[in-house]
Amino acid sequence: MLLCGFAACRSGASRQRGRAAQADGRCSRAPDETAAVNARIAQARDGSTISFSAGACLRIDGTVKVAGRHNLTIDGRGTTFTRVNAKSGVFDPQWLIQGSSGIRIVAVKIVGPKPETALFHHEYEGQPGIAIDNSTDVTVERSSMSSVWGDFFRISNSTDGVTITRNELVGAGRQGLAVVGGSSITFDNNVVADAGRFAVDLEPYPSTPVHRIRISNNRLIHPAIGFVCATGSDPRCNRGPALYDVTVANNVEIG
Repeated sequence: MLLCGFAACRSGASRQRGRAAQADGRCSRAPDETAAVNARIAQARDGSTISFSAGACLRIDGTVKVAGRHNLTIDGRGTTFTRVNAKSGVFDPQWLIQGSSGIRIVAVKIVGPKPETALFHHEYEGQPGIAIDNSTDVTVERSSMSSVWGDFFRISNSTDGVTITRNELVGAGRQGLAVVGGSSITFDNNVVADAGRFAVDLEPYPSTPVHRIRISNNRLIHPAIGFVCATGSDPRCNRGPALYDVTVANNVEIG
């Protein structure tokens, strides 16, 4: 089942922007909580669940890091993690899942510093909402992202087994989903609105193939350039032999 119809999707995107603006106002004057959040994650035992206070708002100027962790669930319970200031010319994800397995992220709200009307900007493209690198069995569900300068999701290297489902993603400076390396990735039943380039871009590096990919049942709304950048989906996107075994099915493309 898809998340919403056309009118509801557009209305939901507007409401999400409004909520993000309110959260930014609450968080922008607060102290940076990056160190405290990362300490909490580091102290949690593998196999446990970290739950945040329902509806909290945390200013995170650095990167929330889930590195070398296994079988860990982070339940945001609607907590907003807001970045106030952008950093130019560096790779600086708002969240990073790296060298980990069995990670589940649920009910988090990630808000970036990109102005609502801004689109792609080369100096800030290295700031994805969530970067997933060299990890296995990762799920991100029932969460939202808005106003990030880079991709909403960036998946890289030998990542295997990612499920991204039932998320609302509004206003990326770059792609909605960018996969530069990885396999067994499912992007299903999400809303992706107002991406600064493509809603989905499968762009393998020669050394990191992209395969066993399923893009399905999503609402892809008004990307700046196109909907799905992949061989067979867009004539501008012939990715060569490093991209194979891709299913694109039952998505609704609007705008």
